[in-house]
Amino acid sequence: MVDLSYTRDRNPEEHFDSLRLREHPPFNNLINANVLIAGGGEAFVALALAACFYKGTKFTNLDLYPGEYSQDIKQAFANVGKNFQECCKRVQNIAGNFATSEIAPDNFLEVWTLYAMTVWAQSIDVLKLFWLRSAYAVKPGGVIRAYPVGSAYTDTLEMIMHLHRNYGFEDHSMGELEWTNATALLVAPKDKALVNKSIKQEIDKIMSTSSELGPIEVKLNEKIWKVGAAEKLVKAF
Repeated sequence: MVDLSYTRDRNPEEHFDSLRLREHPPFNNLINANVLIAGGGEAFVALALAACFYKGTKFTNLDLYPGEYSQDIKQAFANVGKNFQECCKRVQNIAGNFATSEIAPDNFLEVWTLYAMTVWAQSIDVLKLFWLRSAYAVKPGGVIRAYPVGSAYTDTLEMIMHLHRNYGFEDHSMGELEWTNATALLVAPKDKALVNKSIKQEIDKIMSTSSELGPIEVKLNEKIWKVGAAEKLVKAF
């Protein structure tokens, strides 16, 4: 795997273990898949992860400040024999607020957040929107992975139980969430068409009533990203 440990305290192998990517589902299920990363941070985090996956896996990294690819990162890939440009083709970095971004339903096989939404959400409403938008965006049978659970343990647990009881998401993280550094893992029901409408209604209600959502910068649908007032169009995967 690509070792970028000298550019960040945590390297990609630690990311794999934190998100339980070796456990559930089988690793090779991500061949030719689309993965949404919520708050991926600097762009190289998503790029490093993509470089470690089978060819064809594509990532969309949605973050307020996704950063740029530095020369050090490019050199790191060269040092381990990875093709930087090939990896770039499989990563789309978008500046935007995940909590307020409009994401089409059933669009991603998996949704991940790593040291991001469950840790740095500025309000309970933002945390709720992370779980609801992830549940809406993930494909039937897809997976939501979040690490760590963070200090908002009670609110995260409530949302996980809500998605499990009301929308049929399988909870594969119960029994671990007594620790703030645990991994939350949910699997979407095979038939999501019946629950997407209700999930969207919950999202719309929070959006219309909350004043603690942060900047509203990006909208995402199946075809285009609209960025800011200028509505700059960026080709989506």
